[in-house]
Order: sequence, then C-alpha cells, then structure tokens
Amino acid sequence: MNLNQYLTDAEPRYDAQCQMLGAQFHGPGYHSRMPEGTWTHATRESADYAIALLESGTDANRQRACLVIARILSLQERNSTAGTYGIWPWLLEESLAEMSPPDWNWADFIGTRLAQILIQYGADLPDSLRHDIRIALGHAAWSIFRRNVQSNYTNIAIMGACVTVAAGEILAVPQLVDYGRQRLANMVAYVQDQGNFNEYNSPTYTTVAIHETERILQLVHDSASRVAAEWIRNFAWQTTLAHFHPQTNQWAPPHARAYHDHLPPETAAYLSTATGLRIPTHDGGVAPMPWSPIKHLPAPASALEQCRSRPATGIVLKERFIRREPEEDSSYATTWMTEKACFGSMNRSTFWTQHRSLQGYLWTPTDAAVVLRVRALHDGRDFCAISCRNMQEANRVLTVFNMSQNTGDYHPSLDRPPNGSFRVQDLRIRYVLSGKDVAVQRIGNETVALTAGTWKIVIHANREGSFGGRSIRWEIGEQKEQVWFDAVLYAGEPMDFVPETAGPLILAAGLEILTPNESMATQSPVVVYQGDSAVEAHWLTNLRVVAPAVEG
Repeated sequence: MNLNQYLTDAEPRYDAQCQMLGAQFHGPGYHSRMPEGTWTHATRESADYAIALLESGTDANRQRACLVIARILSLQERNSTAGTYGIWPWLLEESLAEMSPPDWNWADFIGTRLAQILIQYGADLPDSLRHDIRIALGHAAWSIFRRNVQSNYTNIAIMGACVTVAAGEILAVPQLVDYGRQRLANMVAYVQDQGNFNEYNSPTYTTVAIHETERILQLVHDSASRVAAEWIRNFAWQTTLAHFHPQTNQWAPPHARAYHDHLPPETAAYLSTATGLRIPTHDGGVAPMPWSPIKHLPAPASALEQCRSRPATGIVLKERFIRREPEEDSSYATTWMTEKACFGSMNRSTFWTQHRSLQGYLWTPTDAAVVLRVRALHDGRDFCAISCRNMQEANRVLTVFNMSQNTGDYHPSLDRPPNGSFRVQDLRIRYVLSGKDVAVQRIGNETVALTAGTWKIVIHANREGSFGGRSIRWEIGEQKEQVWFDAVLYAGEPMDFVPETAGPLILAAGLEILTPNESMATQSPVVVYQGDSAVEAHWLTNLRVVAPAVEG
C-alpha cells in the first residue's frame, strides 16, 4: 500500500471534531477497560497518520497534521511528580487515570514518532507547534530515562534508546545521547551473553526490533548508536529467517509473545518485501505491504541464505534465550522443522495467552498451516497460573504441568488477585488442533490421536493424574475445524484456590507428531511425585522432566 492509498483509506476515519483518526477498538485484554468494538481515537495510530499527512507534502494535509499533532500533545502527562509522567493514554476516550493500569511504554511509542516528525518535517511546522513538540519529546525522553527499562524487555529497550538518542540530538542534551547509546550497547552485550533476545522468537516483537533499529538508522546521527542498531537489526533477521518455515509460510515456534495463531497478513507482506520471498497469507492470498512511516531496509543477505539453504531432511534448533544460574535453570527453546511440519517447545514456560510454549504447524493438501497448540484454560480463558516444563527430542515432547505462584489470571502481572486466590468453575489443559479436515480418535482412556491429512498427533497422558487429591478426567471434543483433548482439572460449583496451597498438580503427557510411516509409542509417561517438592516424569528411553510442584 502506497502513501496515497493509505491516506485515501484513512480519510473516512478522520474525525474533524476530535482531530484524530478513529477506528473500532480491539485490545489485548489488559491496560484498557474499553469494550471491544467501541469506536475510539488512538494516539499511536493518529501519530502515524500525522506523519503520513506531512509526508504527502500538500498544504491542506500539513494543516491537518498540525491539528492532529496538537491534539496528541494535549493528552500527555507533563507533571514531573506524577507516576505517569511523560506518557500518553492509548485512547482519547480513556484517560490515564481510567486505564487499568496506564501503559508506560507509550512514552516510547509516541516519543519515536515525535522525534521523527521533528527530524523529517520540523522545518514545515509553525514555530509554536515545533516548540511544543520539542517540549513533549523532552518529557517523553526523561520519562524513559527515569523508568530505565533493562535489556530483557527487548522491544522497549530498543525503542526507548531511539527516543533518548534522537531527543538528545534534537534538544542538544548530551546526557540523553549518552544514555541511549549505552542502552543500545547494553542490548548488544546482553544478547551476546544470553544467546538471544529474552522476548524470544516473537513474530510481533522480533519484527518490532527490526523496525525500530531501522528507525534509529533513519533518524539518529550518533555513530556508536548506529553501529549497535545495525548489529541488532542483523541479529533479529538471523532469528527471524532461522525460524521461517517455507511450506506452511509460518514462523516456527515456540514464541515468547504472539497475538495470532497464524502469521498476520501485514507481517507476511513485510517479510515478502524485505526478503524477496513469496509469502502468502494463510488463506493463500498475497497481502499488500502496509504503508509505514519507517523506511524499511532489505533483509541481510547472510540471513536470507540461511533460510534458503535449509536441508530438506529437516533440522532441530536448540537455543538459549534466558541465561540463569545454575545453567539447567536457563530457558531453552527447541524447534523441529521438516519439509511439511514444524513444532517447538520451551523447556519452561507459562500458559499466558501470548506464550506459545508448545505449538506446531502442519501442511496438508487442504490447509497450508493446521495449528497444533497446548493451552491452559480458566473458565474458557487462557490462564497464566498454570505452567509447564518440557523436554523435546525432534517430533516428540514430554510435558510436566505445574502451578505458578504470585502470578495473574489472564496477564502475568496486571491482574493478580489481591489475596492470590482464583475463583474457578472450570479449569483444564487443552491439546487443540485447528484447521480444515481435522479429526479426533480415542485410542485408550488416556491416549488420543488428533489427525489432519496424513498427520497423526498422538497424546499419551499419565494414567493417574490428579489435582489437589482429585482425579483428573480426560475428555475429547470437536467443533467446526477444531478438535481437542482436555485434561479436566476441575469442573463444578465455583471454587476458590491458591496455587501454592491447592494441593499438588500431578500431570504429565507425551506428544508425538507422526507420518503414516511412523509407529506410535506403546507406553505412557510414568510420573513420580517427590514428596511436596517436585514431580518427575519419564517417557520412552530418553525423555525425562523434573518440575517443582509450584513454580516460584
């Protein structure tokens, strides 16, 4: 999509009274209380719209851009003693005080756009507005400085560095340049030490890392910052293309953070443009490249060659993303890829809705990417307080499920119950296969095959699973283009439970992805409960997992 098409499409959504761009609200389920589908006016999207108006170069669009920018500036918290100093709300309709809670990242998201407006279009703006943007950018930069996000928060660490270096150069504040430069250098050193980004292999945020380093290279003059940004950009591309699976056109899991089960159309379009590969959407279409205020760069040749030279016989990647001491407590991802399938797992993770701790994609003649996923559900909604430990060898993985303490319900931290107690009517773990022509077949009481085309995903559950002294029941289910195998931990009258004191969760399952030529395993995992401290599971000859009864 070119600039003119973007502006044409945006025109009906411009609200002259609000002086912002409108759209139906679709949130991630936290930070905002705004009901889904409500017509709202978003600060970030309106800032991008202002950049597009300025880029067009017409007097009429420039005048409208000035109105949009002034409206956005009016929403910033400028009281330096406030906890929300320097940030913006997501929406015109929901103030910082009304958010749940405010998103401090909006100093970064809006700050990058204000810096871009000043650097690329500042000469075209009225003196008074240019002055006001400089003031707002300064507040955003000092808010970022005060918050001091560390390198483990990948995308915001990079984005905040962009804001502070750019603001320091624009405002002639060497301290901000020094701070942002050091933050980028810290990111390089941190990734080299950890093995990868802590926000590992994320279709959303690895792409954001690429885009924000491109923005740094577009806006910033400081040579050390540019060198670090280019290193990060190259590394992010190496991760991206190492995990791209050509047959399904999906980003092979596991994913630290993902908002969709399939690669979003705009991401597919961006990857296609940057790599020269033809990457259709899941339905087989080709999405247009969305207009972006960032001048995108091509993917590095070395990363692209890595993707193109992958052996047809398949590979297994094992990568560390978070280093801990002792080393066995570090976080590792295992990804198995063959020509027509990919599957990945984290050795330790939770079932936050954005985590894809156990997920896979299967190509079939009727569906280019059938999705295999494992979820924990609290009254039908993804549940953070159940976690897992995994050991994977190629197409087989052994999982031990356990509880996590001091965590939220739908989000890891933003909705923690005040007393640590969750009220549930239904609590379950679900192995689900989604796509065309999927089916489910019960093989035994605790063994089920989920099938798609000629693929067979066999789940072997341990025979005596229990939760809080109650036996776990396994159920199969199906609906349109979806089949599942559920471990029902609890179903009944509302019950309150605290993960630390609810009693042990003793549950393990083995999963194998099989072609017609492969025989399924003939045994289920053996589970040993070690007092009150740990659960140990064994499956086949080489898979063994020990998990604490409750994750700390």
